[in-house]
Amino acid sequence: MKTRFSEVKYLDRNDIIIRPQIFQNRNGDFSQASVEKIVREGFDVSQEPIVVWFDAEVGKYVVLSGHSRFEASRQLFESGAQPELAQMPVREFLGDFDEAVYFANVESNRQGEAETLLGDLRAFERAKAENCKSKECLQGLFKSSARIKKLQDLSHLNLKGRFLEELDKDSTGIYPNLELYARWTGNLREIYPQITDSHENEIFSWLYAGKDGGTNFLPTKEDFMRLIENRVGNFGFNPD
Repeated sequence: MKTRFSEVKYLDRNDIIIRPQIFQNRNGDFSQASVEKIVREGFDVSQEPIVVWFDAEVGKYVVLSGHSRFEASRQLFESGAQPELAQMPVREFLGDFDEAVYFANVESNRQGEAETLLGDLRAFERAKAENCKSKECLQGLFKSSARIKKLQDLSHLNLKGRFLEELDKDSTGIYPNLELYARWTGNLREIYPQITDSHENEIFSWLYAGKDGGTNFLPTKEDFMRLIENRVGNFGFNPD
């Protein structure tokens, strides 16, 4: 079997860079809460090191896993609190570029601290695109059948739509039953591809009339599905 990682070794921190736009699913470069915790408690070099990949084009090692730990180490080193972090313990990922992207965006963040919902959805879509579609493969990454079903339902929604925007911000206190209604809408978009992103946002506004105008009627799933199906399934329905 091909060896995927080197043994632990030490690199000059100046030889390590981040490229979160390629090797990160989070909205930000790192988790601020994780960074603050590590800075407060100190960087423990005995724990599992960050994972890097050598980018021959730039002649630097790029962080694949451990963005928050690397940022915390930078702050601790530059403040003088841990000068020994001039040399960073790492494991080098030994695959090619595509394998490195897959590891960083799908595998690595399934092992550590959970990403945001949008990060999980991006990882879910990438995993399926790389032929990880079986129950066994998906469970190896996303752990539970319930989590996989949730991601499957939500994956039909617009990543920039109101449902996922508010779910990612954990606005469930403002919008009751938010995840439930989002999943129902995702189910409908799977069944009816003619439901557009604009329709999706219109459904959100209709459901949460108190915030966005419209009706205050909060339906059961059967009522909700029937209501949309009666419109979208009508022979004369015009998606525009």
